[in-house]
Amino acid sequence: VTDGSTSTAAGNAVCITLYCLDSQYETLGDVFLGEIFKRFPEHDYCILTMPHSVSEVELLHSFTYIQPLPSTTFSHSLFLIHRVAVLGAMGISVEWAKRGDLIPLRGMLEGVDNAADIIVDARDCVACQEKQAADTLPARGAFTVS
Repeated sequence: VTDGSTSTAAGNAVCITLYCLDSQYETLGDVFLGEIFKRFPEHDYCILTMPHSVSEVELLHSFTYIQPLPSTTFSHSLFLIHRVAVLGAMGISVEWAKRGDLIPLRGMLEGVDNAADIIVDARDCVACQEKQAADTLPARGAFTVS
């Protein structure tokens, strides 16, 4: 700030600097995150720091690892998650698209210049998914969010 005043922007993240959960409750990490965002509805992000020496806990599988800058002296690993990512455990579902999902797609794309191309691509993705073995991921994919 050039005028010498001290001004800070309102924070948009909750930070967890100490996270410890008994192993018998480890699967409840998503509930813990949901509760955080309920208690802090004005925050969109949760930042979690962990010492490098601590083994990764199940909760961190939902987070994005933030690569440290080469010049950093920060002694912990930094992880970030957005509230929308947590909502998946609270009612949002993402699934592989099926042929029946393509029917409403035409209506949603009405008026879009390249609608025909998008529909062809979506149909090709679904066909690719159907051909793929159950234990492998397809080269291309289409998803539905509900």
